[in-house]
Amino acid sequence: MAKPADLIVANQGAASARTDINNINVSIASNFSQSWNGTSVDDETGAPTTIYKNQWWYDSSSNILYIRNEANDAWIIKPVILSLLNSLLE
Repeated sequence: MAKPADLIVANQGAASARTDINNINVSIASNFSQSWNGTSVDDETGAPTTIYKNQWWYDSSSNILYIRNEANDAWIIKPVILSLLNSLLE
């Protein structure tokens, strides 16, 4: 299953709602870098499709942490020390 389009659980049957909730929880816990496929966690690429001001997003393909700005019109790049250390050790 792909990352959730938004963080809203629509009115639906219990099994579908549970899947949506699991997917949302994995997305939030991983800073939107992973999603729930129904049985395990998958890495995701690309920014979240629905964005909120002050939202975090970790791009696991480039090891960059982004935070959405307060105006919700741009991503702010935050340094990730572990990524820098990994690059130096390679």
